[in-house]
Amino acid sequence: DALSLVLSGSVADFQPLIDALPAAAGIDASGAIDIRVRASGPFDKPDVRADVSLADGTFEVEAIPSVREIALQATYADGVLGLTRAHAAWQGATLDVSGTLPLAVLGDLVPESYRQSLPPTPGPARAAVTITSVTPLVLAPFLDAATVSQIVGRFDVTASVEADGPTVGQVRADVTLDRAELELSRVPLQQARPTRLRLADGRLDVVEWTWTGPGSHLAVLGGAALGEGTPTLDLNVTADLDLRMVSAFLPDVATSGRLRLDLEASGTATDPSIEGDVSIAGAGIIVRDPRVGITDL
Repeated sequence: DALSLVLSGSVADFQPLIDALPAAAGIDASGAIDIRVRASGPFDKPDVRADVSLADGTFEVEAIPSVREIALQATYADGVLGLTRAHAAWQGATLDVSGTLPLAVLGDLVPESYRQSLPPTPGPARAAVTITSVTPLVLAPFLDAATVSQIVGRFDVTASVEADGPTVGQVRADVTLDRAELELSRVPLQQARPTRLRLADGRLDVVEWTWTGPGSHLAVLGGAALGEGTPTLDLNVTADLDLRMVSAFLPDVATSGRLRLDLEASGTATDPSIEGDVSIAGAGIIVRDPRVGITDL
């Protein structure tokens, strides 16, 4: 008539099981986990209820810095997964997620016999996502230290997501960069207004993307269709930038001058068509070793 399962202890206790999974090679995890599941009723249509919590978790993959401060609180009842809190920190950045997921939204991903036993669940799946304090530290595992030292900035992102099903066309999302500050080789660039992206009806659109700095300007318009098959582009990028920014990614090269461009991208993401105008004025390039200089380009 009823079956209860209680799993409580340390994630590290399951490390031998994690190591035995081919896809989990090189993964180390720790934390305090508590899972309580109760199932009652017919075997083919059980009433399942669960509470899951994880505290003080860490997750590390080989040479990549570990994800820390992992915490999770979730419940499941009446066909709805409720995520009270999911939190993680990596390289100074933090991620927080909360929301609800009716299993009916997953469609055929849930066995039909169990899906038919679920009570009606009004409304779509919903999630609120917050990412804060994204700094150049997140680039440190992938770029050399000299390049990272030339990049300064901070980004904070919030997103709200709704989904009526598991496909891209059934997902709606609004993403906002509440804070976007960037400095490349001491040349600042920041958003004039909060940058906003919107996903709806299988299309990702740029609602607002205007970044400015002393004598610099970057604007993006358009979007991309993300339906079935390869995504198709419809983007326009205009910019007037200080070429000193390029030096951030070329530590042994000093650059100067202005870059102006007005480009349109169309076609598929794998085979795009890019047309427009690009101009460079008063540019200088100095290579330190061997010492080569080009001026007035």
